This record gives sequence, C-alpha cells and structure tokens, in this order.
Amino acid sequence: MKEQRIVYFDYLRLLSILAVVVIHVTAFQWKRAAVDTFEWQIMNLYDGMARWGVPVFVMISGALFLGKEQSLQKLYGKSILRIVVAYVFWSALYVAAAVLLFHESYTAKEAVIKIMTGHYHLWFLLMIVGLYMIVPFLNKIVSDRKTAIYFVVLAFAFSFFLPQVLKILGYKFAGAAELLSKLVSMLRLRMVLGYSGYFVLGYLLHTCEIKKTWRIAAYIIGVLAILFTVGATAFAAFWKHSKTSFFYENMTVNTFFAATGVFLFAKTHWNKPASSPKKQEMLTFFSKCTFGVFLIHPFLLDVAEKYLNITAVTFNPLFFVPVLSLAIYIASMLVSALLNKIPLIKTWIV
Repeated sequence: MKEQRIVYFDYLRLLSILAVVVIHVTAFQWKRAAVDTFEWQIMNLYDGMARWGVPVFVMISGALFLGKEQSLQKLYGKSILRIVVAYVFWSALYVAAAVLLFHESYTAKEAVIKIMTGHYHLWFLLMIVGLYMIVPFLNKIVSDRKTAIYFVVLAFAFSFFLPQVLKILGYKFAGAAELLSKLVSMLRLRMVLGYSGYFVLGYLLHTCEIKKTWRIAAYIIGVLAILFTVGATAFAAFWKHSKTSFFYENMTVNTFFAATGVFLFAKTHWNKPASSPKKQEMLTFFSKCTFGVFLIHPFLLDVAEKYLNITAVTFNPLFFVPVLSLAIYIASMLVSALLNKIPLIKTWIV
C-alpha cells in the first residue's frame, strides 16, 4: 500500500532550502564587511532570519525515519549508502571545479584530503549519516512517548540551554563559567548531544497533536527568537567590536525555538494538498529536487562571484540579497530538476 504524501514536508523543504541559500548568499559578505557598516547590518538581518533552515531539515528527517521498522540492511544499503555516494561525488566535483574553473592549485594529497573533508556545506550529509546510524536506538526511545519527551528535554538542557548560558556567562564571569562547564562535561551526557535532539523533536511534533494555545505560543516565541538572533548578534558585535556568529549556531536556544515555530506553523497551515493533481505533482517533484538545490547552489554562487563579479553587495543589499538568493535558488532548482530526470543520477547523486 502506497504511503500517503505528507504535504507540509514538501512546503517545508522548499522554504528551508531557500533559507539555506540566503545564509550562503550573505555569509561571505558578513565575514568581509566591517561591523559598523550598513552592508554588515543587512547581512546580519537576512542571515539571522534564515538560521532555522538546517534544523528544520533535520526535524523532517526525524519525522520520516523514526517510528518505523527498518532493517539494518535497508538502512545502510539504501539510505546511508545513497548519502555517502552523493557526498563523495559532490566533494570530488567541487575539488575539480576549484582546480579547473576557479584556478586553485592542490597537490594530490591535498585534493584527496579535500574530497574526504568535503566542501563547506557538505558537513550536513555526514551529520545526517551519523543520525541514520543511530535510528535503531532512537526508534526504541520514541516507541514510548514519555521517554521521547524526556530525551528532548535532556537534549534541550545539555545541547542548547546550558552551553549557551555558559558561553554568555563566560563574557563576564569566565572563572565561574569554566567551573560550571567542567562540571557539566563530567556528566558525560553524550547520548543527548548534537542533532539527535532535533531529530527526535521532529518526530514528536509530527506525531503529537499540539493544542492551539501552545501552537500560538510557539509561533510568537519563534518570531521573537528570530528577532533575538538578529539583535543579539548585532549587539555582541558592537559590544566586542568584532563579529561573532555564536547566536547563529544551530545548537542555540533561539534557533531551537525558531525552528520549532516554523515546523509547527507548516504542520498546522500547509498540510492540505494543492488545488489540482497537476499542481500537487509539481509540488512533489520540486520538493524532491531540494536535495539537488542544496548540493548545487554553492557552485552557482562561486560562478556568480568569480565569473560575473556578482555578490550580495553588488547593489543595495537590502533588496539585492533577496534578488540574488531567489536567482540562485531558481537556477539551482532548474539544474536539479534536469538531473532528477536522469534515472541513475536521481537515485544516487541528487
């Protein structure tokens, strides 16, 4: 029996990959511009608003993978192998592009190392592989809802809340922060650290009925969290007289609540099929193309900058960041759509 399509995941993928593109469009100019310039403030605005993108992708993966019986043979032979093949292929392709198109030079050893460590955005693939590897254990946890909630609570406390509090505390009370950090690390709570919290959270939010009051609270907190990301980054930069990406990080309380708000909003308001079968077919197809968009878009950004001399600050960034982001998004989607028409490529590469 064919499994019913979860429509809001399609919308979330399309929106989340746009957020990732925005992050990469702004990231390099964010690093290059001085903190007291208009350009840096605009980069901070757009970058900070988009930081929920990657966590939402992890949450979608958790919702899809957890709560289902899956043999290790299928897990490794299909899901993990596909990600590993894509990682190696695109790592090698980015190294080849760097040498042949962007005139970088590597020794054979350096090239091999770069292929192994991957292009800057491909870390996500190895992180997903790590999560897939522990799916059998996480399935045991989510089989009992109270245990799953307890897992997310611990993850929030030790992956998000405490590290962020200790980091902030360290600016003024370095000694106390160091002592508390040492005490926390001595607990050795490795199991709930990292992206597994998002993974299980996605499953819980997808499978639980959330009361309207709590949903509205999540939306409000999510919006405030996004504003906090932008404002706190600006404040910290001016206070320290240097850039800090601390509040941008995926494992922060503000990003956690921003991603939760976006996920719940989509589940509540975007879970209806498109108005016609044809539109639904297009939505499903382009949703499947988002993996290709993720893989391809940094290459198009490099081409735009190095061959066309186009960056986020070529024109007024207030309007050009969205314009460039949409242009890269659409171009990447078209390339991905073409690749998704090729049988072997769509199975293993995009």
